[in-house]
Amino acid sequence: MVRADIVRRVDSYQFALQSLRCVYQSSEVVTQTEFESAARLWTSSNHLPGVLGIGYVERIPANADVAPAEGAKPEGDLRQFVQVPLAPATSPPNSGRRLDRMVIRNFHALEGSGQWIGFSLGDLAEGRLTAERSAESGKATLSAELDLALGETSRKVLLLMLPVYQKGNSGDGQFQGVGAVRGWICMVLVADQVFADITDAVGREVSFQLFDGPSDAANELFGPPPSDRAAQSNGENRFGMVQLSETVPLDMDGRQWTVTTKTTDRFFTAPRDAAWALIVSGCLVTLLVAYILQVQSRALQRARVLADCMTEELRRLAMVAQRTTNGVVIADADRKIVWANEGFTRLTGYQIEEVLGLNPGHFLQCPETDPNAQARLRNAVRGLTSYHGEILNRTKSGKKYWVDLEIQPLLKESGDLYGYIGIQSDITDRVEAERRARSLADILEEAPIGIYLVDAHTSQLVEVNSGACNQLGYTRDELIGNSVELFNSEFCEQRVRQLVEPLDSGAVDKVVFDTTHRRKDGTEYQAHVNLHRSRFAGHDVNVAFVTDLTDRLQLEQQLAQAQKLESMGQLAAGVAHEINTPMQCVVTNVEYLSEVCVNLFKVADAHRDSLHSSAKNWEDRKDELDRLETENDYEMLRQNTLDAIVESAEAATRVVEVVRAMKAMSHPGSSEKTWIDLNELVRSAVMVSKNRWKYYASVEMALDDSLPCVPLHSSQINQVLLNLLVNSADAILEQTGKEKTDELGRIELATWWESEGVMFRIRDTGCGMSEEVKRRAFDPFFTTKEIGRGTGQGLAISYDVVVQKHGGTVQIDSEVGQGTTITIWLPGQSLELAPTLESSPNRDARHDSPDHGVGV
Repeated sequence: MVRADIVRRVDSYQFALQSLRCVYQSSEVVTQTEFESAARLWTSSNHLPGVLGIGYVERIPANADVAPAEGAKPEGDLRQFVQVPLAPATSPPNSGRRLDRMVIRNFHALEGSGQWIGFSLGDLAEGRLTAERSAESGKATLSAELDLALGETSRKVLLLMLPVYQKGNSGDGQFQGVGAVRGWICMVLVADQVFADITDAVGREVSFQLFDGPSDAANELFGPPPSDRAAQSNGENRFGMVQLSETVPLDMDGRQWTVTTKTTDRFFTAPRDAAWALIVSGCLVTLLVAYILQVQSRALQRARVLADCMTEELRRLAMVAQRTTNGVVIADADRKIVWANEGFTRLTGYQIEEVLGLNPGHFLQCPETDPNAQARLRNAVRGLTSYHGEILNRTKSGKKYWVDLEIQPLLKESGDLYGYIGIQSDITDRVEAERRARSLADILEEAPIGIYLVDAHTSQLVEVNSGACNQLGYTRDELIGNSVELFNSEFCEQRVRQLVEPLDSGAVDKVVFDTTHRRKDGTEYQAHVNLHRSRFAGHDVNVAFVTDLTDRLQLEQQLAQAQKLESMGQLAAGVAHEINTPMQCVVTNVEYLSEVCVNLFKVADAHRDSLHSSAKNWEDRKDELDRLETENDYEMLRQNTLDAIVESAEAATRVVEVVRAMKAMSHPGSSEKTWIDLNELVRSAVMVSKNRWKYYASVEMALDDSLPCVPLHSSQINQVLLNLLVNSADAILEQTGKEKTDELGRIELATWWESEGVMFRIRDTGCGMSEEVKRRAFDPFFTTKEIGRGTGQGLAISYDVVVQKHGGTVQIDSEVGQGTTITIWLPGQSLELAPTLESSPNRDARHDSPDHGVGV
């Protein structure tokens, strides 16, 4: 019986909390005055003993700004009231949960000070733990015992907390933890007052102890007076009879209690003989009847008080429902509307008189309403269970709108249904915003470029899209939480700070650069990064839009190769002439040598016959041989044959040089830089382009033989040198105004080492450039040549190769009519570290040219 009374007592407190929760579920904002009115309804009737006060605790995210509560002090500190350890400042009681603040927004005090408003209940470790347990279970939850200091006295109190969920989270079924909670209704209970009158119901014939734990060794919440404890300490009463006791567990709102019940001396006051036993039995029966009548009378009195309270509560709730912006509808058991508030009229456009007696689903729902949502709603209504969800409705004018709908069945004490209450909130703006956000998120997620969200303070990835995962070969889980150094070793803390410093200072709104990323499989690729500052989930982040340049670089390489081959094609006629002339020499000499061989063989055959002939003496033989040598011009054949062979060898060597230069110029090269002798590249370019300039200019080369090899893309530098030579030849041609002339122009080429790199200079005596032409010289497709003689890509490609691909510099000095000088610097290693020519991979390609250092 004691155990049942304890359960009923705590249930009555829960009923009060649930009623107050309805106030917050029906209105977004509840003032302190409205809260006190609702709370006073349950406390004024004095049927809730031991209640110090009732309050509403609001959950505020850790990084959100807190608006001052009505009547609150600027900075409340519960430590002045509660003598228990505070929650840790760095982590919540349960590891991994957020340190949201729990601020007391409303409070109705029955005893002591009511200035608790504005204090943070989350400062108490037990308070935060109790709140989190209630959020996870969705039910009222009791805390462990706390010592509450009120003035000069201290009381042992309990906290009973019930969660109030946000819109879209009903608290029924699956719970989403603290993040889904709007706040808590909290009741402060004095432990020794809550259960003080329970033993009165049994005439104090039994006493009980209540422990906060699974055994009677736990902390005692309630127990008998000290005098009764002394009498029960020896296990016998004053009549010498054994004392009866029982210990049972009690699961009470998330806590495990233990109840120990013992008999008192009053239980053993019965007489020893039969007469007295009969008299005492009669008295006991009388007392039992009286006790039953008393209990019934108390129950009736409580029922009347409860009925009055419920009547007042319904009146107040009706007032709240009438004035709230939400639509509130009450229907009978047949789901026909019997009442609706003004909020329903504003939402739907229907007047109350138009909808009385109608089923709301028949005129509010539309063909576009989700059939699955309709089915869940019907099943909940038919099963007499609550429903909470989002559904599409339409107004009287046909306009579609979204509502957050909650329906609760109204049941009698017998469990019979007598109606329904429905509350709907207009969430159209929120749903549309969520749809737009989801659509935009889908677009960004499916974008082919990589999108990286990097914490502005820690350089850790907080979010990436599928494009980033595809680029790097990592999964999203492998990337999030890792530093950007995972895929780019250059992004150390100092380097990242340098990159984002212009964003931090506000000097620019974006930073653009190229870098190299490393995939999960170890391969690398060139990436173009566009970086800007933004906010994500309440944090400052750097958003990087990353483009994989692999395809673009391959295309650029193909275009550069095509442009090179186009230039080579334009030089093909001249190259053919350079090959044809020495080849004609070789053919002529071969024909001559063929004729010479016939005569030489005649002389040789005559010598052989003379050696084997015995009929002639030595003088006759000598005369005959002299005659044959004279007839065949043997001495002339001997000299001319050697000359023809030497001349053919020189012509063949010339052809080999031209072919080798053509091969070097047309080779696409590798994607990696190799150690190259720049002088060799210059000689090859001069050789290939010779037919383009030899009629208008002479070429003078002053190439530094001590120049070390430098890391270059040979095919790209070949293209640069060829473009510059062709441009100089065209400029000289334009200056002279004719294709052939005795007055040749001059092209000077020079190389030397300077500033940890190689220098190359080309100077011509052509027409020169104006200031306007010099400003646009490197613009793509800009040309001053006539149509058919230039595409405007030569200098643009040259600039990109030298500056972007090699990190060098290009400088133009020119005056109209005075010629042009272009100077290029390409970075290399120091002379001590640079490979020598003998160790260079292309050492075999180098040859001593007779043109080195002289005019060609």
